[in-house]
Amino acid sequence: YADIPKFILHAHWHIAAIGILGLIIMFGLPLLKINIFKKVPAPMIVLLIAVPLTIFWHFKQTEPAYSLVSIGNFWQSLSFNADFSAIGTFTFWKYVFMLLFVSSLESLLTVKAVESMDPYKRPSNYNGDLVGQGAGNFLSGILGGLPMISEVVRSTSNIGFGAKTKWSNFFHGLFLLISMLLLIPVIEMIPNSSLAAMLIFAGARLAAPREFIDTYKIGKEQLAIFLITIFVTLAEDLLLGVFAGILVKILFHLYHGASLIYLFKPMYEKRTGTDETIITVKESAVFTNLIAYKKMLSNIDKKQKILI
Repeated sequence: YADIPKFILHAHWHIAAIGILGLIIMFGLPLLKINIFKKVPAPMIVLLIAVPLTIFWHFKQTEPAYSLVSIGNFWQSLSFNADFSAIGTFTFWKYVFMLLFVSSLESLLTVKAVESMDPYKRPSNYNGDLVGQGAGNFLSGILGGLPMISEVVRSTSNIGFGAKTKWSNFFHGLFLLISMLLLIPVIEMIPNSSLAAMLIFAGARLAAPREFIDTYKIGKEQLAIFLITIFVTLAEDLLLGVFAGILVKILFHLYHGASLIYLFKPMYEKRTGTDETIITVKESAVFTNLIAYKKMLSNIDKKQKILI
């Protein structure tokens, strides 16, 4: 953040102009009540304007290499690249577990966030997401690719443009594959500043002022957790940000009188009658022991009336 004034003072204005134009289109088009613009996604319009501008302004000849998307020789890099020579070292396992926890956590958080945005309010299959991601990352790693995560920008874009089923995800992957096969020269004409505009737009939608207001309405403590998570995430990274938010929430529970042992272990009494099950919670029922309570509830006969 401290470098932003320096970036502005030494800006490449052709690059900046495309980014600013992208922002105007992304934020402005939804405000226009013109049917034709509702049919074409705003990011597509940004690219249809940005790519000709990079040609007109000779980006490849006049701007730094980082100004354009760079893929390189996709087919040359596609080979068996697995290397286990460092399997006995601490560094090897440090990165294995770091990637495991970061990618799993980010993906599950994305699934949770997108689930709350689903207009049909359908429950997500968290295990299915992790299994699919694990299988994909295994194949990707074997072929020399980077690990993948369930990604919030693409997911929110899917919902924003009317996607309703998992087929949207399938076609997203299919078109990416076709692009890698046929369109790399075209993709490498895309300016990174136009992609930055799309990311800023997606981020602004996810962190709109109403999100802070809605969180405050739930409670001041929730806003405190929300702000601390954001601050630590921006200062460090997502993993530490989420950890900080969880830690603050646990401290609030302890402050309100919850016992430490029962934050993670459920304590309840269950009485089952002929058509009714009564569950009396003896200690805390909070997010840290939620999974145990959900397991208990899922084992009750669906025909039973449940009273908590």
